[in-house]
Amino acid sequence: MLLNCGLWTDRCGLLAMTYQPFRRQILLKAFKVFDLLIMVSSFALAASVVYYRFDIASFEQFLSMRIKVRNFALFLGFMIVWHIIFSLFGLYHSRRLSTRWSEIIDVMKATFLGTLVIFIAALVLDLIMIIPTFLAIFWAGSTVITILNRLLLRYVLEWFRLRGRNLRFMVIAGTNPRAVKFAQKIEKKPELGYRLSGFIDQEWAGIGEFRKTGFVLASNFNDFPTFLRSRVVDEVVISLPMKSLYDQASRIVALCKEQGIIVRFLSDMFNLRLVQSEVDQFEDDSVVTVAAGAVEGFPVLVKRVMDLCVSSIMIIILSPVFLIIALLK
Repeated sequence: MLLNCGLWTDRCGLLAMTYQPFRRQILLKAFKVFDLLIMVSSFALAASVVYYRFDIASFEQFLSMRIKVRNFALFLGFMIVWHIIFSLFGLYHSRRLSTRWSEIIDVMKATFLGTLVIFIAALVLDLIMIIPTFLAIFWAGSTVITILNRLLLRYVLEWFRLRGRNLRFMVIAGTNPRAVKFAQKIEKKPELGYRLSGFIDQEWAGIGEFRKTGFVLASNFNDFPTFLRSRVVDEVVISLPMKSLYDQASRIVALCKEQGIIVRFLSDMFNLRLVQSEVDQFEDDSVVTVAAGAVEGFPVLVKRVMDLCVSSIMIIILSPVFLIIALLK
């Protein structure tokens, strides 16, 4: 009987561990669809102003242009490029530790680059609709609406996180004063939605001072693989002295990459030549996020672009399904 209860508990834990990432992926897809809808709406607004205010073409000509296969394929290409640019600027990565202002800057850069691509396409393909007024309205509309959408999303997510939803479980590798200070900063910002599952480290001279802080030493380095299999861990923050614990840090990163766990570490403490990374400024700490997967060389770059193109097409095709799922949440 006890064995059956244990198996049932393990199954429930596994279901919880798989359900959370699945739900995040569904919401992320819906969010990408909404960004594309903003782009389409801004495009339609700019086109309407240009056609009706500047009388570039009659209403009948406007309708005939819209149904041409060439124009449909061109607009589909704009949507794919728009999605790729947003992805390359990290706008679909976790932004929990980044400031509102940094996200606003990234949105402005992405929309400007996307508008520039449309301008270049207009020059090459001689698109009469793409005039300076169109570009100004399109860029302003897409930028303002996207920024407002991002700020609203931050507010909604913070509201849910303060009520125990949309949480991320974090583990910190290292028990030095810097790691403890980082954990204290995280706990002072419950709106970020982090729950600290504990620290991992080995016995060292300063472990006694760490135990006085009241934080939990959840595991040592040798038992960390077992800890990952038995607990829900979304992110691991590494704050270890690289000169003496490089091998342990490398094993932690490798384990996290295998299980798709986000790895962050404080400032320039690790060799990032073989992995994707991005830097966020969290208060006075530079936090580097490592993607779960190695990136090396031009072939991998080509694969990344191809993955983005395929995912963009699938998002466009499946957008009605994602929108319905998002509305039902």
